[in-house]
Order: sequence, then structure tokens, then C-alpha cells
Amino acid sequence: MKASLIARREIRSHLSDVADLAFGLALPVLLTLLILAVFGTPDFFPTAHLVDADGGDAAWAFRGRLADRAQLEILDADEAHRLLERSAIHHVLWIPEGFGAALASGEGAGLRILRRGSGSLEGQVVTAIAHAVLSELAVEADAYRRVRIFADNLGIEPGTVDIDARTDAFLEREAAAPLVGVTTRTVGAVPDMALRTVAGILSMFLLFTVTLGAVGIVEERRSGIVERMKTVGVRPWDLFGGKMAAGIFKGMLQAGIMLALLALLDSPPPAVRLLGALGFSILALLTFGILGLLLGGLARTREQALWAAILFTMISSVSGGTFFEISASPTTAAIARVSPVYYAIQGLQAILEGGGWSAVATPLGLLLGILGILGPTAFWVFRRAWERGLE
Repeated sequence: MKASLIARREIRSHLSDVADLAFGLALPVLLTLLILAVFGTPDFFPTAHLVDADGGDAAWAFRGRLADRAQLEILDADEAHRLLERSAIHHVLWIPEGFGAALASGEGAGLRILRRGSGSLEGQVVTAIAHAVLSELAVEADAYRRVRIFADNLGIEPGTVDIDARTDAFLEREAAAPLVGVTTRTVGAVPDMALRTVAGILSMFLLFTVTLGAVGIVEERRSGIVERMKTVGVRPWDLFGGKMAAGIFKGMLQAGIMLALLALLDSPPPAVRLLGALGFSILALLTFGILGLLLGGLARTREQALWAAILFTMISSVSGGTFFEISASPTTAAIARVSPVYYAIQGLQAILEGGGWSAVATPLGLLLGILGILGPTAFWVFRRAWERGLE
């Protein structure tokens, strides 16, 4: 009963504090929208700047296939040099004169790549695409050349059979049903930038919200509020439970708003996944709340509690992969697995992407393990701080 009174007092204070609401509710939403606006473009369609000094059929074939994979911008030679000099562009593909003749003869047709510095990431992507297109054309040109040589060796007169038309038919058949194919099979959930971002930002702010509660615990202890609570029969577990309940309420308010953002997507997750993520958030909040009360019990001053909450949240969030995927490096992966934020992100992302029970079981079990190990320790430290009072 007393724990619920303490929780209601904390919640009323939170809801009446405009700055607290702005930080806890508006900031994570704005940060998520900003990250998605900057990095969340689902399809990357690079721009290829091209100078065609050949103008033949082969050059036009190259341009057509390149246009299917990149946005094509045709420049003349002078304009290309001028834009490169001004750093207005950083890469240019140059089809040299005699490109088509060299391709047909099998002598080897090449492209010139003009670039400023490294040519930018976009330029490197365009260069890779251009090499792939050129390889396709070279293989087809070699096929035409070999068929003509074979027909000549057999004594077939060029006028009696349209050799190129027959070759075209075989190449089209091969393109429609290749003898060698590659099949891509996705195992597990397909990663989604929006879901990954929401899971990361939500986990970070859930941790920060409840660990920041350590500041309030220290302030109440130092100001004598805890001593007055003792006189009216409040026990340490009442304050412990009230603080935990208030922290969970604040966090669930954040989680509800953040997950509601996903309903604005073109293909939002099903409602059952959103509810599952909301339920998983309760477990994350319980784990994070225990950590916050542990910090509140250990800190002696408001400044210690504040900086402990900030540093712990930032280190856990960055190492846990809030803003980026954890690399395959053994060192990075080992550091990430020390952070409770890592398991919160993994669990939320798996639920939102429909990864199945096997993907959720590990983060769920590890958060429960952290809660089971640190829960008694946090209460013991909290009780010692309660007994110290104004010390």
C-alpha cells in the first residue's frame, strides 16, 4: 500500500514536469525521426556521370544497361573536367573512342575512370556497377565473335544464315533460363532499418530514464525525506517497490509512444508484435530499474548519482549497439555482451521483425539472469543506504 502511494507521488511529479516529459517522450521520438531521415533511405540509386566519346552501338548498349542500375548523367568532355576541378562531382566514367570496335574484335575494351581523390563512396559503387556491365558486354561480344569464327570454319556463308540473329536468340534464352543460377534464401527475419532504430533508441532511453531515478533517491536521502518516511512506518522495500513501479510506468509511456511510431510505416509490424515488444519492455525496465536503484544506493551525492547514470547509460548504449550493428570482431562482440542494452535491443528487434521464439529466447533468458543476480544485491545496497540515511 505504501509502495503504491510512493509510486503515485513519483508519477504525478513526472507528469506535471514539462521538461521531464519533453526529455523522456519528445526527445527519443525526434532522435528516431532524425536518424531515419538521414540514414533510413531503403534504396540506394547512385548517379553515374558519363562521357561518351565513342557513340557507337556498343557504347549505347553500355549506357542502356548502366541506366537500369544507376541514374545516368551524360556530360561532354569539357564539362566533366570543369566539374571535377570545382569538386562539384567526384567521379566520371569515360567511354573512349574505338570502344565498340575493341569490344567486337576481342582486343579488350576499357573504360577510363576519372575521379577526384577516392572518388567518393557513390563513385566507387558506380565503378563496380560499370565493371559488371562491361563484363556482361564483353562476354556477349566474345560469344558473337566465336560463333562467327565457328560458322566460317564450317564454310557457312554469312548471307545464307543470319548468324547474329541466331546468336541473339541463344543469348536471350540463356538470359531467361540460365544454365547456372544463384538462389538466395533468407534464414530468419529480414533486418529493417526503422525497426532496428526504434529498438536501439528505445532501449537507450529506457535505461537512462530509470537510472536517472538514482538522482532522486540520493536527493531524498540527503534532504531528510527518507528519515521522515521512517517516522510514518515506511520500510525500505516500500520505497524500493514504489521507485521500481514509478520507473516502469515512465518507461512504458516511452515504449508505447515509440512503438506507436511504427504504425506510421508503409508496412507496420502486426499488432501482436507491437504488443510483444511492449511486454518485453517491461522485463527490460525491471532489469534497468534494478541497476538504477543499485546506483542510487551506492552514490553518496547528487553529482555522483547523475554522472554515474549518464556514463553508465552512454557506455552501455554505445557498446550495446544503439546506433550501429555490432561488428563480427571478437573484441567488439565480447564488449557488447557485457551491456544489458545489447540484450534489450536484440530482444525487441527479434520480436518486431518476427524472428520467432528461438531469436527471443537468448536475450530474454539473459535479462532474466541479470535481474535474478543483481536484484538481491541491489536491494541489499539500497537497504544499507536507507539505514545510513543522512550520512
